[in-house]
Amino acid sequence: MTARHQLRVGGRRLARGERSPIDATPAPSVGDVLYAARERKGVDLYRAERDTKIRAKYLDALERSEYAELPGAVYTKGFLRNYAVYLGLDPDEIVEHWRQDGLGVS
Repeated sequence: MTARHQLRVGGRRLARGERSPIDATPAPSVGDVLYAARERKGVDLYRAERDTKIRAKYLDALERSEYAELPGAVYTKGFLRNYAVYLGLDPDEIVEHWRQDGLGVS
């Protein structure tokens, strides 16, 4: 590829084989990860509610990443940790992903 045909992104040239950020597939949200794990486990929200003692409406909000529907960041963090354990996920990774999304508190 000649310099004339190299793609520029943000004022810099992409290296050979480097993907443009425009082409990059976005990482799944925390909610997407939770939903997929629940589906793999084969339980519905109401079964998860009974097992975790977290109301189904809050589990649904977590899976949709609608954190404004939850009672607050401290509760959200606790819900995320407990739900992650129930689903067989690493609770620390889930909470860190939530924080990196700019939705969590330190």
